[in-house]
Amino acid sequence: MKLKLKEKNDYLRLLNIIVPWNDLKSEYDKEFKKIKSNYSMPGFRKGSVPDNILRKNLGASIDSNFVDHAINIYYKKALEELKLHPINQGQVQDLDFKEKSDLKFDIEFEVMPEYKLPNYKKKNKIKTEKYIANDTDINEAIKNLQNQFAQAKTVDSKIKTGQFVYGDFDKLDEKNEVIKDNTLKNHCIKMGEGLFVKDLEKKFLNKKVNDSVDVTIDQDSGKVKYRVTINKVEEQTLPEVNDDFAKLVNNKVSGIKELKKQILENIQNNLDSENKKILNQKIMDYFVDKTKFEPPHSMVSGYHKQLLEQYKADFKAKNQPYQEDKLKEDCDKIAYNMVKWYMLKQQIQINESLSVSADDLEKHINQIIKENPSQKKAIEDYYSKEDNKNQVYNNLVDEKLFKHLNEYFENSVKEISTDKLRLKRNQK
Repeated sequence: MKLKLKEKNDYLRLLNIIVPWNDLKSEYDKEFKKIKSNYSMPGFRKGSVPDNILRKNLGASIDSNFVDHAINIYYKKALEELKLHPINQGQVQDLDFKEKSDLKFDIEFEVMPEYKLPNYKKKNKIKTEKYIANDTDINEAIKNLQNQFAQAKTVDSKIKTGQFVYGDFDKLDEKNEVIKDNTLKNHCIKMGEGLFVKDLEKKFLNKKVNDSVDVTIDQDSGKVKYRVTINKVEEQTLPEVNDDFAKLVNNKVSGIKELKKQILENIQNNLDSENKKILNQKIMDYFVDKTKFEPPHSMVSGYHKQLLEQYKADFKAKNQPYQEDKLKEDCDKIAYNMVKWYMLKQQIQINESLSVSADDLEKHINQIIKENPSQKKAIEDYYSKEDNKNQVYNNLVDEKLFKHLNEYFENSVKEISTDKLRLKRNQK
C-alpha cells in the first residue's frame, strides 16, 4: 500500500491511497464467490452461472460492492500507519478501480490542528472599565421597590400619565369594523411606558371608563388596528420611604439607612461581577488572537448551526424580530472564536494540570442544596439529568481556569460613574 499525505491547511488533510491488485485479489475473489453463490438466471442453477457471464452482467456492481468494503479496510490501515486521528467522516474523491487493477482513491478529512500557545505567563496587562454605583442607583432601586409594594386603587377620573388601563382590544378590519372572535380581553397597559407613549398615549389621555379608543399598533406582522374599550382605570399609591418601608422590603434590616447601604452593595457587587466577565472575555480574546491556527470547519459549522437555532428560539420566545442574514453573520464570528477557545482551554488545562473531580462536582451540588433546603428534591432531580450535570461541571472548570489565569493577567481598571451609563442609555 502506497500512501501520500497532503496538508491542505491547519486541519484539512488529503490522503492518497494506492493498494496493489495483488493485495486485493484474495478479498476480491471472496466477494466474487459470495455474489456468484446467490446469483441465478434462466438456464442455470443458482450459483452455477459461468464466471464470464456473471462478470458481463454484474461486473460493475461486483466492483462497487468490493470497493465499499475495501475503502474502509485500507483507510483504517492507513490511519493506523500514519498515526492520524480524524475528527470527521472522510470524503472519498477520485476513486479508480476495476477487477485486476490497483485500487486508487483520495480521501479528505479533518484532524485537530497543532499550535503553540502564546507566552501567557509573562504578566500581561488588560484594560477594563468598571462602573461605580452612586446615590442615583440607590434612588432608582428604591423607586422600583416602591412600585413593587404599591397599592392599586381604582379611579373614575379622566386618564392620566402613569395610570394603568384595563381594556378589551378588538381587532379591526380595513373598514374599521370589529373582526369577530378576535378580542384580547381585559388587557392591561400603562400610560407613558412601552408602546403607549407620545401619540399613542395621547389617544387615551382624558378618556374615561366605557370610552372607546381606536389605535394602530406596530407589531411583527405589521401595523394592526384595534378598538380599545376601557373597562377599568387604576393608579398606584406608593408607600412612603421610611424605616417601616425598609422592614417591609427586608425584615432583617434595622431601617432605611441599612436598606440603602445593602442596595448599594448589591448593585456594586453586580457591577464588579460584570467587570470580571469582561476581564475573562478579554483573556479569551488574548488567546484566540495570539494563537495562530484555523479551527476545523466541521466543528465551527456544527456549533454555528446550534448557536443559530438557539438565538432564533430566544428571539421567538421574546417575540422580537430579527434579520436572519445579520444573525448568521454574528453567529459566524462567535462560533469561530468559541470553537477556537474551546480547543485552547483544553490545552491550557493540561499545561496547568487543572481538573474538576467527581467529588468537587458533588460538593458543589450539595452546597446548592444546603443554601436552598426547601428545594432539595427539585435540585436533586435537576442534576440527575446528565446534560445539567455536565453544564455545572463545565462552569466549575471555567471558574477554576479563569481563577488560575488571573494570576498571569493584570486587570488595569478604569472606574466610571454609572451616570455615564445612564447618559448612554438615554441617548439611544
